[in-house]
Amino acid sequence: SYQGQEDLLLGELQFSFIAFMMGQSLEAFMQWKALVSLLLSCSEAPLHTRTQMFVKFIRVIYYQFKHGFQRTHDSRSSEDKGNSLFLDEAWFSRDIFLYRLSKDFLAVIFEAQVVDGDLLSWG
Repeated sequence: SYQGQEDLLLGELQFSFIAFMMGQSLEAFMQWKALVSLLLSCSEAPLHTRTQMFVKFIRVIYYQFKHGFQRTHDSRSSEDKGNSLFLDEAWFSRDIFLYRLSKDFLAVIFEAQVVDGDLLSWG
């Protein structure tokens, strides 16, 4: 669909995440989940043909989690104003798609004979 333009795919991933977080859209979440599942299911492309795209993908996911799981604080006090939409321990459960796919994806990277240094360090 993106005619080989990797950044468009990653842009779609970013947009769906933002639409889900800001608009609380289930459709956006399903799009985000489908893209994450697709990319985390790859075993050859990260190591051979699309290494730099997967480095960017891991960075994108890292920052989405870093900011999506962040607690919201009032800048004038140390009071917690609640959790972000994503801050829920259920997301880290072994039964969730993200756990299973991430574990398998990282195993592919860590067990490979030759791996790009950026991909390995971001992984």
